[in-house]
Amino acid sequence: MKNIIIVIVVLILVGGGILVWQNLGQPQEVLVPEEKPEQEAKETEVSFSQDVLYGVCGSQVIPEKMREEICQMIEPYDPLVQEIDLMVVWLIENQGNIVEDVKITTELPDWLQYSGETFPSGAGFNFDNESRIVTLEVGNIPLNLQLTAFAFKTKLELEDQPMVGDILFNSVLTGKDTGTGEKISVEVLAIPTTRVQ
Repeated sequence: MKNIIIVIVVLILVGGGILVWQNLGQPQEVLVPEEKPEQEAKETEVSFSQDVLYGVCGSQVIPEKMREEICQMIEPYDPLVQEIDLMVVWLIENQGNIVEDVKITTELPDWLQYSGETFPSGAGFNFDNESRIVTLEVGNIPLNLQLTAFAFKTKLELEDQPMVGDILFNSVLTGKDTGTGEKISVEVLAIPTTRVQ
């Protein structure tokens, strides 16, 4: 009886070993994660422009709803006061990568007075009296940003306005493209005084 039990145990052990060996010998299906093709970083596609609104407040570029809100900030022209409101408008659009730490700067000529009123209300504008530099801290520009306006109000004494020159100097948008890691800089040209005569 003892011999029979030993034989059965040996058979079980040997049989089990054979089963284990057979399982190990079978080709196993190994799951390997698919390699995704590397996506090339897209080029930055930020468009930036500037405009000046005053008086009749017409512009075909600024989206209608934004234009209406900006135009409400302009006081009607009073010939006795000889002063007009000018809204400096910056327009941004982005069809490329997310752009971070976006900032826009410009320098105001001596004959333009910064009033402090902005669109939208509470936008991150700052004016330095000594350097006469206006800065807008935009923050991050998301993907597929539709045309968006930022504006600040200035006042112009008509007797101070030069007949020739620029009513607004060049403006510069800077930031960092998160797709390529590169810094970007977009400059728009000054607006001449003839624009408001």
